[in-house]
Amino acid sequence: MKVLMPTYADPTFAANYQSLCTKIADVLNRQDLSAVIPDFAMLATTRISRDMARIKHPGAITRAVASVVNNYAPLPLDYLAMYQLMDQDTQISMTYVTPDQSMTAQSKGWPVSQSPSPSPKNIFYTIMGKTLRMIPTPDSTAPATLEMWYYSYLPAISTGNAANWVLTQYPDLYLYGALVHTAPYLKNDDRIQVWEGMYQAILRDIEVEADRANRPQTKLVAARKGF
Repeated sequence: MKVLMPTYADPTFAANYQSLCTKIADVLNRQDLSAVIPDFAMLATTRISRDMARIKHPGAITRAVASVVNNYAPLPLDYLAMYQLMDQDTQISMTYVTPDQSMTAQSKGWPVSQSPSPSPKNIFYTIMGKTLRMIPTPDSTAPATLEMWYYSYLPAISTGNAANWVLTQYPDLYLYGALVHTAPYLKNDDRIQVWEGMYQAILRDIEVEADRANRPQTKLVAARKGF
């Protein structure tokens, strides 16, 4: 008895929103799902955003500047996770503490755990919801403007925004990420597992690529010969 293996998509399509939607429609061959294909692309965008931050892909890092007002500064709307936070004037990096540590510092004073008290070279912050809080209340030496480098959500793709950096660089990841989200409509379709497996395999390759990009580049130096 011949076993028919589930087929999966050939991700050879132009890396833009319309081509992605067309490819999804071709693979599904379900005319009744045409109206929800943009939802599959949207759900893929959200998942891929989180995965790019988790594997620390350098392409997901975005820069923003925020002003500190009464100890607080807003986080960017597309914020996912902090990469580095600095005082823009001094370029001194700030140190993260947990919200619990920050509350202890406020109620009982410093030190936080066993950390030293803040100084121009040792400034702490925490994140509560969509707000960044400096600890303790800033004085004349505290930063007035923060420079954030953070992992961001991907810009949504649509007819008005044809691509983002992941769709341009990794269209196959986007395709399988979108196809996986068809599961509630396809029920027990064996292709769902294949698409998920392809997504994970591609993501692992991207993670290796990101890890290499994050490593410091060093030059090879010939070892000295002993005599």
